[in-house]
Order: sequence, then structure tokens, then C-alpha cells
Amino acid sequence: MIYETDTNRVLLYDNAAWVMVADTDQPPGLQHIHSGSFSGVTEYIPSSDVFSSDFDHYLVKLTIDSFSGTGQVYVQMRNSGGNAASNYRYAGYQSYSDSVIVSAVTGSGATTNGFLAHSLDYDVTEHDGYGVTMDVMNPNRAIYTTASCLSMNAINAQFYARYLYQKHSANTAYTNLRVNAVSLTSITGNIKVYGYRN
Repeated sequence: MIYETDTNRVLLYDNAAWVMVADTDQPPGLQHIHSGSFSGVTEYIPSSDVFSSDFDHYLVKLTIDSFSGTGQVYVQMRNSGGNAASNYRYAGYQSYSDSVIVSAVTGSGATTNGFLAHSLDYDVTEHDGYGVTMDVMNPNRAIYTTASCLSMNAINAQFYARYLYQKHSANTAYTNLRVNAVSLTSITGNIKVYGYRN
């Protein structure tokens, strides 16, 4: 095993070739980009850009601690021109906590509501504290942005596990995102964004 001082890499010889074990300049894994919290708002936009050409793919962790009203929470792409407010499409499925039923979730039209994160029901207080995991692919490249989303939702006093695969049908490079509460009076929570190192 060696450490190359000119490349800052750790290499291991496997009897045939030198194989990289670690790159201390660009170690594999996730790089933290942004952490933010919001309280009693209808939207949250990070104060500085979270998407750049440094990464192709991103991990977004969104938590809604509490909310008021009845409605949904969405994540939209954003750049210097404002929010990407159209051409979102999604498909997936959801399962019910008190039933074996699995149903389809689709949005075949050019909806303006962004990548779906939550559907929320205000009258079930124990449903506060939602977590959403989103993998966002190619947001800063001038190709279609896609995302996969896993979340637990509450609709009409019923828990749903929701899995969605989503696409924004515009060849645009985005630099930021927007957490948008639709029809809800307010949301409180936090968000973290990480980049997958290339």
C-alpha cells in the first residue's frame, strides 16, 4: 500500500495493478452543500445556490415538522429567472398502512406543482414530522432533470408510503430549489442538500 504525494491518493497493489483505495482530494461519497430551516412559511428558498456543475446528482432530505391547513408540499427547480413552474411529470405508486392495497400515482400532464413531496391532512396531529428523501439527477445540466422521491404521507387520516419517479421536461440548467406549500397556511421544517461526488 502506498500514498502518492503528487496525487494525494492511497493505492493498493493487488498482484496485478495499483488500485485506488481513497482520494483525499476528492473522497468518494456525499458532500454537504446546504442546511436550512424554516418556520411558519409557505415557501423556502436557500439563500445561495445549491446546484452547480461540481456534481451531476444530488440527495435532498426534507423534513416537515409541523404544518397548518390542508394541502401539499412540493419541491420546484429554480434558477436566476425564477421558479420552473411547469412541465413536471410523475408516476409511481403508494401503499396504505392499514390495507394491502397498492395504487398508482400519476401526473401525465405538464403540471406546475413541481416534484411531489407530501400530501398533508391538517386534522391528524400525530402526522406531524414527515421525512422525504429525494435523489435529483442532472439539475445543473441542460438536459431533463429527473428525480426519485420516497415519502410517508397522510391523507384523510390514512398513512401512505409513496414512491414517485419524476421528470421536468425542459432542457434547462437549474441552480437552486424551492420548497413550496400549496393550499397550506404554513409549514415548519428543515432541509439538507448533498452532492454525490463524481
